[in-house]
Amino acid sequence: SLEGETLHQYVRIARKHNVALIMDEFYSHYYYDGTNTSPLDGGADDDTNWPKTVSSAVHIVDIEKDPVLIVNGLTKNWRCPGFRCCW
Repeated sequence: SLEGETLHQYVRIARKHNVALIMDEFYSHYYYDGTNTSPLDGGADDDTNWPKTVSSAVHIVDIEKDPVLIVNGLTKNWRCPGFRCCW
């Protein structure tokens, strides 16, 4: 998966070369890396543990200039099947 420094480099390269980077983040809340513990198994039930969200938005410096288009919606991340509201 793309995250951390690798994701940062993708955004940086898009910015440097002024090319569009289209990020499909419909499943960004469904990222399980295997190192965290489920709250059902005693892990913390907060944003520091499980599951984690990965988004290119954290690497955006200027929303008016960075050529990154993030596609997301309510259907998957917010459990609204059939509700076709996207941004």
